[in-house]
Amino acid sequence: MNAFSLKIVTPEGVQFEGQAQQLVVRTTTGDVGILAGHINYVAPLGGGEAMVLADGRKRRASCIGGMVAVVDGKVILLPTTFAWAQQIDGK
Repeated sequence: MNAFSLKIVTPEGVQFEGQAQQLVVRTTTGDVGILAGHINYVAPLGGGEAMVLADGRKRRASCIGGMVAVVDGKVILLPTTFAWAQQIDGK
């Protein structure tokens, strides 16, 4: 699976920066999946789970508010609230 540049930035700072194979987030109109080659796209985020597939490993997070944008193959996720599952679960 091809990779794309993904950056996740919250008010607390950068949560992820690197190559990813897939991003799934909840927008205000439903879930959207982003793969390499996605068209340019901007959407407001709703509240729900985000999933990042990077280096063959799925990471899940709580993701609420903000926006997601795809511009020229680069993806930036700007959530208002974001926490990796292991931060919530303590694992």
